[in-house]
Amino acid sequence: MTREAGRRFRYVGVRISLGIACGRFAGSLPRRLSELETAGDEPGEFPERIGRYLIEYRVGGGAFGDVFRAYDTRLDRVVALKWLREISLPGAQQSMELEAQTLASLDHPGIVPIYDVGEFEGRIFIVSKFLSGGTLRERMTLPDRPGADEATRLVAKVAAALDYAHDQGRVHRDINPGNLMLDGDGQPVIVDFGLTRSIGSGGTDWGRRLGTPPYVSPEQIRGEGHQVSGQSDQFSLGVVFYELLTGSPPFEGATVELLGDVAELPVVPPRQLDPTIPEGLERLCLKALARLPGDRFATAGMMAEALITCLEGRSPTREVSSDQRVVPRGLRAFDRGDAEFFLELLPGVRDAAGLPPAVAFWKPRIEDTGGERCFRVGLLYGASGCGKSSLVAAGLLPNLSPGVNASLIDAGVGDAVGQIARSIHRQFPRLDGEPDLVKLLGRIREGEGPPLGSKLLLVIDQFEQHLHAHGDGDHELLRALRQCDGGRVQALLMVRSEYWIGVSRFLEKLEVDLDTGGNAALVDLFEPSHGRRVLEKFGRAYRVLPPLGEPLERSQERFLDRAIEQLTEDGKIYPIRLAIFAEMVKEHEWNAAALKDLGGVEGIGVRFLEESLGDRRAERVGGRVEKAAQGVLQSLLPSGDLEIRGVSRTWGELAEAAGLDASDRSFQALMDRLENELRLLRRLGDD
Repeated sequence: MTREAGRRFRYVGVRISLGIACGRFAGSLPRRLSELETAGDEPGEFPERIGRYLIEYRVGGGAFGDVFRAYDTRLDRVVALKWLREISLPGAQQSMELEAQTLASLDHPGIVPIYDVGEFEGRIFIVSKFLSGGTLRERMTLPDRPGADEATRLVAKVAAALDYAHDQGRVHRDINPGNLMLDGDGQPVIVDFGLTRSIGSGGTDWGRRLGTPPYVSPEQIRGEGHQVSGQSDQFSLGVVFYELLTGSPPFEGATVELLGDVAELPVVPPRQLDPTIPEGLERLCLKALARLPGDRFATAGMMAEALITCLEGRSPTREVSSDQRVVPRGLRAFDRGDAEFFLELLPGVRDAAGLPPAVAFWKPRIEDTGGERCFRVGLLYGASGCGKSSLVAAGLLPNLSPGVNASLIDAGVGDAVGQIARSIHRQFPRLDGEPDLVKLLGRIREGEGPPLGSKLLLVIDQFEQHLHAHGDGDHELLRALRQCDGGRVQALLMVRSEYWIGVSRFLEKLEVDLDTGGNAALVDLFEPSHGRRVLEKFGRAYRVLPPLGEPLERSQERFLDRAIEQLTEDGKIYPIRLAIFAEMVKEHEWNAAALKDLGGVEGIGVRFLEESLGDRRAERVGGRVEKAAQGVLQSLLPSGDLEIRGVSRTWGELAEAAGLDASDRSFQALMDRLENELRLLRRLGDD
């Protein structure tokens, strides 16, 4: 048997078929403006006196009542008095009174102090400090409206005040420029805290109605009162920030349409409206405006800190690469050499450092050497073809601090234990004399190897291959990973989602609990909208679409739209299918007519193999090339719908499937073409 006969290859079988068009979210939205907004009501008659308070004049109205400047006859001072509208729902008045009494204990310079709570004519009134600087709404309409720096400082101070309130268990639920007053020094102060509810108190019918379009969060719009949290206030503050930066709110339109925009449509990046806005501030604003609460800042305090850090220039600013620098890899995973542009291909709102959520989630948890976010063994999971390997190799590892000494292991090539040991010996030569992996990791945990304050990170890709070979029972790797303490030795397992049960049992034997918000995260498939952006980047990189900055022709736009529609399945797109499709059509024009002539996405797959391996090039490897190639690929095709990557075969097995001799030059040329030029095979190594 030749040396090649022992080698194994894998064909990444990707079904390129007609996709299911992305279904549009059709959640139920409140259909009556009165459920969310009453601030536009004309003020009616109001009393001259409420208790001991003489009413001087009406200042304005909010979602729940009228606000007056009043005079406290007992304490001889001017106050603000909010007389809440009557709410007919059972228990609403009592609930609001209890809320206001509780909020009187809040003590923060960014929150208006509450002096008194009472009842008049069956309606609750709340008395607070009178602020003479007007509202932020009024400040925004002046000719000298706040610039980007001033806007950032204002929003950061509001975020810090919200963080204090959230720590006390209170959510405001109606942050908008009318509820942000300015004191005599122009500093923002939050008012209307009498409309809050407790964090974790559950939703009520009356509580669901709180909020002011267009500042209300998507979870409030959907009536998910049980999901409202401090991150809901953060979203509303993000809308305020967007309006301060650009001069207009991100969501505008008639009421029902407006609510749909807030819940569904993407936000136009602020820099598209004003290119002078700093990129870092744009990223932070969009992060606060993320549709899912989990994609926003973990706390309002973190939002405040990020804003000030960005403003003072202490945060690294990541330059956005041009599309020409994107280098598609076909079926090959991206690696460290692609780190310069790879983050552009990932979805999600960037943080202050320009990192997308998939990277920003893991980075602090890995760099932590003993805090609350530190974990012993983590799990990164997702469907085959979702891009886990590329995410880690090109996105995560290059962006970790120097204190993290990472070893990336591919369990798909076998002998994970040996790979880990060899990697450690290369990094720390003085440990080369220790052959036992359990003892090796134990010595590192006890202080050898990486310098103090640093750690060893073991990243095991295709961990399902190890599970398939060894199961979840007692074996050397299991015993070795028990040495992980998180601070000195840490492991990150990468596994296909269908192996969830097996890896769960493995982690149970390690006595590691799975926490999807702590040490486990899904690498999801692309949304069609993001898939379209990536496909456009590939097209520009292949120079079949115009360079960056030049508009696409209408026919090219239709090509992208129709290709994405056909590549979409169950509302999602496999990243690997995008890569293969772009590879297949890079020699063709990208316009609607060409896509139709090629038979759509499915027809392109057939045409690609015909042009690559058909009679036109048959003389290179003999007239049997097309039949031989079909035999090789057929032998490697996946056996079921769950398998995107097929089985592995030896060199000899593939030669037999091709009907050629393993030592025949024509077979070697065919394999070279399939692997290196067409990139339909991946070499796993020698058995």
